[in-house]
Amino acid sequence: MPIHAQHYNAAAYRVVPWKNGLGSTRELTDTGSGIGFAWRISVPEIVQAGPFSRFDGVDRLLILLEGTGLGLRCGQRDEMVLKKPFDTLYFPGDEATESRLCNGPVRVFNIMAARDKARFSASVLHLEAAPALHHPAPRSTTLVHCLRGSCRLAYDAAQHELGVQETLRLDTVSGGERIVLSSASSATIIKIDIVNG
Repeated sequence: MPIHAQHYNAAAYRVVPWKNGLGSTRELTDTGSGIGFAWRISVPEIVQAGPFSRFDGVDRLLILLEGTGLGLRCGQRDEMVLKKPFDTLYFPGDEATESRLCNGPVRVFNIMAARDKARFSASVLHLEAAPALHHPAPRSTTLVHCLRGSCRLAYDAAQHELGVQETLRLDTVSGGERIVLSSASSATIIKIDIVNG
């Protein structure tokens, strides 16, 4: 089978504590718990300033979903600020990172991948009248998380509908497939492409 699909709704997401014990996150999907994961996707709410958990050998991406500002200081670099929804920030998980809330709690979309096991890219897409096309690479994983509205994903003879806070995971074996993402009205989604190995 060229594509294996798994559909997750909000009731299936696990609430797990942060590694440093200072908060919790809703885990959408991952490749295993503990320190040996290849990648993990979660949605934490940050309610107080403080240190981020450290993950050696891991690259991270945060996308601001709700709130009006999150500042991060990584290592000796100047502070970087996510100011408005859908602002994004890549940073290494193995550097000491301190957070600052600019104006109260925020909610973020968190992607982590071990450098020696996976590499990833992510984008926020606003689906309107024209559909978006995606051609997955061989031995890759595509994840689509619906933030607003509803969207449809179609490939071969298969079709999937996603509502708000639902996630679809597509694991591709051979590549060469075409996935069509569309919406009957409008939708905002996060699409993550992960190449394993």
